[in-house]
Amino acid sequence: MVRQQAYFLSRFRVGTQLWSAPTGRLMNLPALLKKASGQAYQHPVLMGAGHRLPGRLICLRVPALVVQQRRRRLRQTARKKGRAPSSLHLALCAWTLLVTNAPEPLLPAAKLSTLYRLRWQVELIFKQFKSVLRIHHCHSSRPHRLLCELYGKWIAAVLVHALHGSLNAELWNQDGQEVSFDKLWKRIQQRALSLAKASLHPLHFTRCLLQQLPQLLRSCLKCRQPSRPTSLQQLDAVEKLNFDSFPI
Repeated sequence: MVRQQAYFLSRFRVGTQLWSAPTGRLMNLPALLKKASGQAYQHPVLMGAGHRLPGRLICLRVPALVVQQRRRRLRQTARKKGRAPSSLHLALCAWTLLVTNAPEPLLPAAKLSTLYRLRWQVELIFKQFKSVLRIHHCHSSRPHRLLCELYGKWIAAVLVHALHGSLNAELWNQDGQEVSFDKLWKRIQQRALSLAKASLHPLHFTRCLLQQLPQLLRSCLKCRQPSRPTSLQQLDAVEKLNFDSFPI
């Protein structure tokens, strides 16, 4: 990824050797975190024993309740394997450790926790393909018919996701509301016959779709749950943070 000039954000794998970038010395992570104050700590590091990859280590302190849950799960897993958890793993349960090669101005430490929680968005898209578009089901065992059905579903997936992404971004920027992908797909299914007929003539199809969009949007708004903020709400909240008050 680095050779392709891309940025990564990942959990730190316990056991990876860390070297302090400023001094070149091997870091004692537990001792370092024991002295750390505040809710967060970051340090420029070199990762690995052979080829040392430059990056940033970000350590985010977690609430006491989360620490207890992590240590309980760690002990249960170790007990099943007939061993005791190491003092290192128990100590690191008090922190969320992330590594990234993105520079601080581009990706402030205050944003990292929220961005990492959104890492499953790609997997959620494939989950939607299966649960909503049913791409893993076919009603024929004939190879050519199977391919036709599969290609048709993939084309539908690309079109609906492109439409959903555009509508969702526009609605969020204008009104702070979101479009439910599940609801949008169901409304399109209800209009499948008329849209299929219109698709024979591209200009007519576009005109037909634009005419139906206002009604589609009114019936496809995502319901908000105060206890479960959406991905866009989480990102919006991070953008409003005062980074000067975030102790590093």
